[in-house]
Amino acid sequence: MNLKLPDCLELATDREIRKCQNDFMNLLKTDGEDHMKTVGFQGGREQMEIWWFKKYKFWWSYSEAISRHWNAFGMADNMDDDISQGYSITCEINSPHRADNWQPRGRFCKDDKGRYYIAHTGHLNASGKRIKLDEYTLWPRTKICGLDRSVFVISALDDKNLIENVCNFVKTVQKIKEKIKSNSDEEREQLKLEDYLNKKSHKEIESELDNIEPISSEFIEITGKAYKRNNVVIALLKKRQDYKCQICQTRIRKKKDGFYIEAAHIKSKSEKGPENRKNILILCPNHHKEFDFGDRKIIKHSKNEIIFKLNGVKHAINL
Repeated sequence: MNLKLPDCLELATDREIRKCQNDFMNLLKTDGEDHMKTVGFQGGREQMEIWWFKKYKFWWSYSEAISRHWNAFGMADNMDDDISQGYSITCEINSPHRADNWQPRGRFCKDDKGRYYIAHTGHLNASGKRIKLDEYTLWPRTKICGLDRSVFVISALDDKNLIENVCNFVKTVQKIKEKIKSNSDEEREQLKLEDYLNKKSHKEIESELDNIEPISSEFIEITGKAYKRNNVVIALLKKRQDYKCQICQTRIRKKKDGFYIEAAHIKSKSEKGPENRKNILILCPNHHKEFDFGDRKIIKHSKNEIIFKLNGVKHAINL
């Protein structure tokens, strides 16, 4: 959205909210294709009227609740498929009936020239977590005049690119949620593997590492379940190192149970670095970041050893 915004915006009044919501709805209904589809949401699913925007591959549905206007959005390549679980909601931009109600996360605002905007507070739910939009994106915040609050402006209501601007916001939220879900899945898989490997001896760990390396498959089967290859290798290496940093020997105890440690790739994944012990170091968070972003010079790198200088300090590590 290429839009120059003032330093602060005013909240729309209760009456203005109703008008803004009606204008917003009319604009979306004019450009969208009307369908009756099953929409899935927390707690169930329901047949709803939705409007699909073919050019941008997303949809919108509206319903009026007791205290808010419910504007739900999701991504969809087409409307041909009958999805049994329903079309998934990516995000909601729900405006309140009353301007002083901050529980809904959508906002209608105005500038000193009387131009109206649709905005979002930036508070989201993703994979059971409450997150803030600015933790994952550089989308700028705009202050609310006279209040210690700010919002993420999505679009001016009179912007000719309103629908595209809304789609860009929905896509941004979708990418954030996908990233968080992927990280959550990785964490759960790592915990399961750690629990399994805690019962293994050092000799058994070494044997499993030797047996894994020649396999090219992306997944490895352990006790009848397929795990991602990189997660298995990393879990094995963490266990082999007793969850200690290979540079400083630091081991971070977690609040509930176990230890926290990270895996650093010597040759990065983007450079197609292999998922084996020759290419992975087990490091504490500080040394992981220093290894990735510091002045690193590799002196020797063999199957069993790496010697390198990191910000002028020499390190020799057995692999």
